[in-house]
Amino acid sequence: MDSVKRVAALVTVVLSLGVGGTGTQSKATKAQPARTPEELQFYHLLTRSYLLGRELVPDDRSYLLWRLADISAAVNPGLSSQWAQEAFQAANESSNAWDKLAFQKSALVILSRSDPELAMGLFPTLGDLVQPKSGQAAEDPRSDAASSIFPAYYRLHGVGALERIRADANWLAATGEYPYVAVGGLINLLAGSETRIGADQLFGDAIAAYNRGTRSQMGDDQFARLILATAGSARPNWRILRNFRPSQACLGEIVAGRQADRSGNCHPDRECPAG
Repeated sequence: MDSVKRVAALVTVVLSLGVGGTGTQSKATKAQPARTPEELQFYHLLTRSYLLGRELVPDDRSYLLWRLADISAAVNPGLSSQWAQEAFQAANESSNAWDKLAFQKSALVILSRSDPELAMGLFPTLGDLVQPKSGQAAEDPRSDAASSIFPAYYRLHGVGALERIRADANWLAATGEYPYVAVGGLINLLAGSETRIGADQLFGDAIAAYNRGTRSQMGDDQFARLILATAGSARPNWRILRNFRPSQACLGEIVAGRQADRSGNCHPDRECPAG
Protein backbone atom coordinates (compact mmCIF):
# COMPACT_ATOMS: atom_id res chain seq x y z
CA MET A 1 0.00 0.00 0.00
CA ASP A 2 2.91 2.35 0.79
CA SER A 3 4.34 1.92 -2.69
CA VAL A 4 0.97 2.71 -4.26
CA LYS A 5 0.70 5.89 -2.21
CA ARG A 6 4.23 6.84 -3.16
CA VAL A 7 3.51 6.52 -6.86
CA ALA A 8 0.22 8.37 -6.52
CA ALA A 9 1.84 11.24 -4.63
CA LEU A 10 4.72 11.66 -7.04
CA VAL A 11 2.46 11.43 -10.10
CA THR A 12 0.24 14.10 -8.58
CA VAL A 13 3.25 16.38 -8.22
CA VAL A 14 4.14 15.87 -11.87
CA LEU A 15 0.59 16.73 -12.87
CA SER A 16 0.69 19.87 -10.77
CA LEU A 17 3.71 21.06 -12.69
CA GLY A 18 1.55 21.26 -15.78
CA VAL A 19 -0.94 23.70 -14.30
CA GLY A 20 1.31 26.52 -15.43
CA GLY A 21 2.16 28.64 -12.43
CA THR A 22 -1.35 29.59 -11.34
CA GLY A 23 -2.41 28.68 -7.87
CA THR A 24 -4.39 29.52 -4.81
CA GLN A 25 -3.18 30.80 -1.47
CA SER A 26 -3.81 28.54 1.50
CA LYS A 27 -6.34 29.41 4.20
CA ALA A 28 -3.45 29.46 6.64
CA THR A 29 -2.22 32.68 5.03
CA LYS A 30 -5.75 34.20 4.99
CA ALA A 31 -5.61 34.72 1.25
CA GLN A 32 -8.51 35.17 -1.12
CA PRO A 33 -10.13 31.91 -2.26
CA ALA A 34 -9.30 30.52 -5.68
CA ARG A 35 -11.23 32.19 -8.48
CA THR A 36 -10.59 29.95 -11.48
CA PRO A 37 -10.88 26.22 -12.14
CA GLU A 38 -7.14 26.12 -12.83
CA GLU A 39 -6.36 27.59 -9.42
CA LEU A 40 -8.70 25.14 -7.73
CA GLN A 41 -7.11 22.24 -9.56
CA PHE A 42 -3.63 23.42 -8.64
CA TYR A 43 -4.49 23.70 -4.96
CA HIS A 44 -6.26 20.33 -5.00
CA LEU A 45 -3.21 18.63 -6.52
CA LEU A 46 -0.86 20.17 -3.99
CA THR A 47 -2.96 19.28 -0.95
CA ARG A 48 -3.69 15.77 -2.25
CA SER A 49 0.02 15.18 -2.77
CA TYR A 50 0.76 16.43 0.72
CA LEU A 51 -1.84 14.19 2.34
CA LEU A 52 -0.77 11.11 0.38
CA GLY A 53 2.82 11.78 1.37
CA ARG A 54 2.13 11.36 5.07
CA GLU A 55 2.55 7.61 4.75
CA LEU A 56 5.85 7.72 2.85
CA VAL A 57 9.19 6.68 4.30
CA PRO A 58 11.31 9.66 5.46
CA ASP A 59 13.49 9.97 2.34
CA ASP A 60 10.51 9.87 -0.03
CA ARG A 61 8.50 12.22 2.17
CA SER A 62 11.35 14.71 2.34
CA TYR A 63 11.71 14.63 -1.44
CA LEU A 64 7.97 15.09 -1.95
CA LEU A 65 7.78 17.99 0.51
CA TRP A 66 10.75 19.67 -1.16
CA ARG A 67 9.04 19.42 -4.56
CA LEU A 68 5.79 20.77 -3.13
CA ALA A 69 7.63 23.66 -1.48
CA ASP A 70 9.38 24.46 -4.73
CA ILE A 71 6.21 24.34 -6.83
CA SER A 72 4.21 26.51 -4.42
CA ALA A 73 6.93 29.11 -3.72
CA ALA A 74 5.77 31.64 -6.31
CA VAL A 75 2.05 31.44 -5.53
CA ASN A 76 2.00 30.81 -1.78
CA PRO A 77 5.23 31.69 0.08
CA GLY A 78 3.67 30.84 3.45
CA LEU A 79 2.72 27.33 2.42
CA SER A 80 6.06 26.88 0.67
CA SER A 81 7.88 27.86 3.86
CA GLN A 82 5.82 25.40 5.90
CA TRP A 83 6.54 22.52 3.54
CA ALA A 84 10.24 23.37 3.26
CA GLN A 85 10.51 23.23 7.06
CA GLU A 86 8.70 19.89 7.11
CA ALA A 87 11.02 18.57 4.40
CA PHE A 88 14.01 19.62 6.49
CA GLN A 89 12.64 17.85 9.56
CA ALA A 90 11.66 14.70 7.65
CA ALA A 91 15.24 14.37 6.39
CA ASN A 92 16.45 14.04 9.99
CA GLU A 93 15.01 10.53 9.93
CA SER A 94 16.99 9.46 6.85
CA SER A 95 19.21 6.44 7.41
CA ASN A 96 21.73 7.71 4.84
CA ALA A 97 23.96 10.60 5.97
CA TRP A 98 24.56 11.91 2.44
CA ASP A 99 20.85 11.80 1.55
CA LYS A 100 20.02 13.63 4.78
CA LEU A 101 22.48 16.41 3.93
CA ALA A 102 21.28 16.67 0.33
CA PHE A 103 17.58 16.78 1.27
CA GLN A 104 18.11 19.36 4.02
CA LYS A 105 20.26 21.52 1.77
CA SER A 106 17.52 21.52 -0.89
CA ALA A 107 14.87 22.39 1.69
CA LEU A 108 16.87 25.39 2.94
CA VAL A 109 17.37 26.71 -0.58
CA ILE A 110 13.60 26.84 -1.03
CA LEU A 111 13.06 28.24 2.47
CA SER A 112 15.49 31.09 1.76
CA ARG A 113 13.08 32.47 -0.85
CA SER A 114 10.37 33.20 1.69
CA ASP A 115 12.24 33.27 5.03
CA PRO A 116 15.99 33.93 4.65
CA GLU A 117 16.29 34.61 8.39
CA LEU A 118 15.08 31.14 9.30
CA ALA A 119 17.09 29.50 6.49
CA MET A 120 20.25 31.18 7.78
CA GLY A 121 19.41 30.11 11.31
CA LEU A 122 19.05 26.47 10.29
CA PHE A 123 22.08 26.52 8.00
CA PRO A 124 24.71 25.60 10.65
CA THR A 125 22.60 22.61 11.75
CA LEU A 126 23.43 20.88 8.47
CA GLY A 127 26.55 19.48 10.10
CA ASP A 128 29.85 18.59 8.47
CA LEU A 129 30.45 17.52 4.89
CA VAL A 130 29.99 13.78 4.50
CA GLN A 131 33.16 12.36 2.92
CA PRO A 132 33.20 8.94 1.22
CA LYS A 133 35.37 6.21 2.72
CA SER A 134 37.89 6.66 -0.08
CA GLY A 135 38.77 9.92 -1.80
CA GLN A 136 36.91 13.24 -1.70
CA ALA A 137 33.26 14.06 -2.06
CA ALA A 138 32.31 15.30 -5.52
CA GLU A 139 30.98 18.53 -4.00
CA ASP A 140 29.80 20.08 -0.76
CA PRO A 141 25.99 20.49 -0.91
CA ARG A 142 26.15 23.07 1.88
CA SER A 143 28.35 25.37 -0.22
CA ASP A 144 25.88 25.02 -3.06
CA ALA A 145 23.05 26.01 -0.71
CA ALA A 146 25.05 29.07 0.38
CA SER A 147 24.76 30.43 -3.17
CA SER A 148 21.04 30.96 -2.50
CA ILE A 149 20.96 31.52 1.26
CA PHE A 150 23.80 34.06 1.64
CA PRO A 151 22.53 36.55 -0.99
CA ALA A 152 18.99 36.30 0.37
CA TYR A 153 20.24 37.01 3.87
CA TYR A 154 22.36 39.91 2.61
CA ARG A 155 19.38 41.44 0.82
CA LEU A 156 17.46 41.25 4.10
CA HIS A 157 20.10 42.83 6.35
CA GLY A 158 22.54 44.61 4.04
CA VAL A 159 26.08 45.22 5.28
CA GLY A 160 25.00 44.11 8.74
CA ALA A 161 24.81 40.54 7.43
CA LEU A 162 28.50 40.29 6.52
CA GLU A 163 29.81 39.23 9.92
CA ARG A 164 27.37 36.30 10.07
CA ILE A 165 28.03 35.36 6.44
CA ARG A 166 31.82 35.41 6.93
CA ALA A 167 31.49 33.24 10.04
CA ASP A 168 29.33 30.67 8.28
CA ALA A 169 31.56 30.66 5.18
CA ASN A 170 34.63 30.00 7.32
CA TRP A 171 32.74 27.28 9.19
CA LEU A 172 32.11 25.61 5.83
CA ALA A 173 35.83 25.80 5.04
CA ALA A 174 36.68 24.17 8.39
CA THR A 175 34.16 21.34 7.98
CA GLY A 176 34.05 20.90 4.20
CA GLU A 177 34.40 23.22 1.19
CA TYR A 178 34.49 27.00 1.30
CA PRO A 179 31.50 28.49 -0.61
CA TYR A 180 33.59 30.09 -3.37
CA VAL A 181 30.73 30.61 -5.83
CA ALA A 182 28.43 32.15 -3.21
CA VAL A 183 31.17 34.49 -1.99
CA GLY A 184 32.08 35.49 -5.55
CA GLY A 185 28.52 36.65 -6.07
CA LEU A 186 28.53 38.57 -2.79
CA ILE A 187 31.79 40.33 -3.65
CA ASN A 188 30.12 41.64 -6.78
CA LEU A 189 27.20 42.91 -4.67
CA LEU A 190 29.74 44.74 -2.50
CA ALA A 191 31.30 46.65 -5.39
CA GLY A 192 30.44 50.06 -3.89
CA SER A 193 33.15 52.01 -2.10
CA GLU A 194 31.29 51.92 1.21
CA THR A 195 31.41 48.13 1.26
CA ARG A 196 34.88 47.67 -0.23
CA ILE A 197 36.33 46.50 3.09
CA GLY A 198 33.71 43.73 3.28
CA ALA A 199 34.55 42.61 -0.26
CA ASP A 200 38.27 42.50 0.55
CA GLN A 201 37.61 40.54 3.75
CA LEU A 202 35.59 37.92 1.90
CA PHE A 203 38.17 37.75 -0.87
CA GLY A 204 40.96 37.25 1.68
CA ASP A 205 38.98 34.52 3.45
CA ALA A 206 38.49 32.70 0.15
CA ILE A 207 42.22 32.84 -0.69
CA ALA A 208 43.14 31.59 2.78
CA ALA A 209 40.64 28.73 2.55
CA TYR A 210 41.89 27.71 -0.88
CA ASN A 211 45.53 27.76 0.24
CA ARG A 212 44.65 25.35 3.04
CA GLY A 213 43.47 22.89 0.41
CA THR A 214 40.19 21.98 -1.26
CA ARG A 215 37.94 19.40 0.35
CA SER A 216 35.90 18.32 -2.67
CA GLN A 217 36.51 17.38 -6.28
CA MET A 218 34.81 20.59 -7.43
CA GLY A 219 36.96 22.84 -5.23
CA ASP A 220 39.41 23.95 -7.92
CA ASP A 221 36.65 24.63 -10.41
CA GLN A 222 34.60 26.61 -7.90
CA PHE A 223 37.54 28.73 -6.81
CA ALA A 224 38.35 29.47 -10.46
CA ARG A 225 34.76 30.64 -10.90
CA LEU A 226 35.22 33.05 -7.98
CA ILE A 227 38.35 34.52 -9.58
CA LEU A 228 36.62 34.88 -12.93
CA ALA A 229 33.46 36.36 -11.42
CA THR A 230 35.29 38.99 -9.37
CA ALA A 231 37.75 40.06 -12.07
CA GLY A 232 35.17 42.41 -13.57
CA SER A 233 32.86 44.75 -11.72
CA ALA A 234 33.92 44.20 -8.12
CA ARG A 235 37.73 44.29 -8.51
CA PRO A 236 38.68 43.36 -4.95
CA ASN A 237 42.13 44.09 -3.55
CA TRP A 238 44.24 41.89 -5.78
CA ARG A 239 47.27 42.30 -3.48
CA ILE A 240 45.57 39.63 -1.41
CA LEU A 241 46.61 37.24 -4.18
CA ARG A 242 50.30 37.52 -3.30
CA ASN A 243 50.06 34.25 -1.33
CA PHE A 244 47.82 32.53 -3.85
CA ARG A 245 49.00 29.02 -4.75
CA PRO A 246 46.65 27.68 -7.43
CA SER A 247 46.65 24.09 -8.63
CA GLN A 248 47.14 23.29 -12.30
CA ALA A 249 43.45 22.36 -12.53
CA CYS A 250 42.44 25.74 -11.13
CA LEU A 251 44.79 27.63 -13.45
CA GLY A 252 43.37 25.70 -16.40
CA GLU A 253 39.83 26.76 -15.51
CA ILE A 254 40.86 30.41 -15.13
CA VAL A 255 42.69 30.44 -18.47
CA ALA A 256 39.77 28.73 -20.23
CA GLY A 257 37.34 31.23 -18.75
CA ARG A 258 39.37 34.25 -19.79
CA GLN A 259 39.85 32.88 -23.29
CA ALA A 260 36.10 32.37 -23.55
CA ASP A 261 35.52 35.96 -22.44
CA ARG A 262 37.92 37.34 -25.02
CA SER A 263 36.42 35.28 -27.83
CA GLY A 264 32.86 36.20 -26.90
CA ASN A 265 31.99 32.57 -26.27
CA CYS A 266 30.56 31.14 -23.08
CA HIS A 267 32.69 29.02 -20.82
CA PRO A 268 30.84 25.71 -20.24
CA ASP A 269 30.85 26.09 -16.45
CA ARG A 270 29.59 29.68 -16.44
CA GLU A 271 26.35 31.40 -17.32
CA CYS A 272 26.31 33.24 -20.61
CA PRO A 273 25.89 36.99 -20.21
CA ALA A 274 22.55 38.41 -21.26
CA GLY A 275 22.24 40.27 -24.52
